[in-house]
Amino acid sequence: MRKDEYTKEYEENANSQNYIMFLTTSMANSYDVIITNEEGAEYCAMQGVFYPLEVYLDSTVYRKIKDRIYVAKGMDGAEYECAVDISGTDFAKSLNVGYEDIYIVFFGEEKHSKEVAQSLIDYIIR
Repeated sequence: MRKDEYTKEYEENANSQNYIMFLTTSMANSYDVIITNEEGAEYCAMQGVFYPLEVYLDSTVYRKIKDRIYVAKGMDGAEYECAVDISGTDFAKSLNVGYEDIYIVFFGEEKHSKEVAQSLIDYIIR
């Protein structure tokens, strides 16, 4: 689904359990990372359900992915470094998700979540 279609559907069905559950669980440490496409990354930025990469990742890992950072606008119109483009990596190709543009977005705020995210980046981008 395209972002504009999703936004329209969300506006028409804002109380839908699908939207409520995703937003609730994403901010409740239910996920460490979400694998999505570009429009999914934009949606996460629009909804504010991500941790900015420059804050979330330690400086060594951040430098490693700096050229893969995806910037999207939040609801406030500001631009945020919200996702890592892993398209073209062996890991992304192995997922066979049906789309070419593959991004990872980070959610978990606990120390363990950050460690998992950084380990995943080290695994994907060697």
